[in-house]
Amino acid sequence: LPGTADDELIEKGESGEDYIDNGNGTNTRPGSDGIFRTADDQNYTNGADGLPGTADDKLIEKGESGELYIDNGDGTNTRPGPDGIFGTADDQNYTNGADGLPGTADDTLIRHSGGHSSGGGNGSSGSGSNNTIANGPGITPVSGVWIQSASGWQFQDTSGKQYLNEWAYIYNPYANNNQGKADWFRFDEKGEMKTGWYIDADGHIYYLWPVSDGTRGTMVTGWRWIIGPDDLKRCYYFNEKSDGTKGALLRRGKTPDGYIVNEKGEWVVNGVVQTK
Repeated sequence: LPGTADDELIEKGESGEDYIDNGNGTNTRPGSDGIFRTADDQNYTNGADGLPGTADDKLIEKGESGELYIDNGDGTNTRPGPDGIFGTADDQNYTNGADGLPGTADDTLIRHSGGHSSGGGNGSSGSGSNNTIANGPGITPVSGVWIQSASGWQFQDTSGKQYLNEWAYIYNPYANNNQGKADWFRFDEKGEMKTGWYIDADGHIYYLWPVSDGTRGTMVTGWRWIIGPDDLKRCYYFNEKSDGTKGALLRRGKTPDGYIVNEKGEWVVNGVVQTK
């Protein structure tokens, strides 16, 4: 019946598609018949930006045993974990198996050991373009000495290695206990510690703390007010999860605590950038 409490709002996505926001990180779209709430309806996850009806939404499909999955297009599929919700920490990834099809009996769960995605148990990330940041239980911070040069700071670990064009997870004796004693730092091709905004080869944006307060150069996470060239501070959210993109700026979406950020990552309220 129309005009009753269970009516659902039909909205329009960025490409003109109709959808209903299910309020649980998914949205529903009509199937080939163009009618909602019929057998051919299609459900989508809201994607990394957290918004329904955008380009990164992914179709949720049903496997041969009724399990729900997302086809990642790379020979793997993702399924919700025990919480039954896509896009949460307990999501599970599977290979598509010998038949090459997702959602079939020969799919195999991919198990990950804790630690950095580039492998190894030390605090170096390597220098490849697909580096990711994830300090799980397998990551041990490296120790060494900081060396001041004419143009900045360099780091050499206890084995004599100097870090060039790469991330390093470094024990920081200058930080107080509240700040934590180990942090990620980024070094350029000359081995100089970077500060301020940094964009990696995959387009992820990070902010490396520029203030000499015992944490200079550290990769920030969570909410931060950052001053711009116009002397106004804007608030940004940087990923706090060790999911392979820890520290990356969230853009055009909803933060874990429910706030909206625009395409530049700036916190907005009713479309207005918040400054101070």
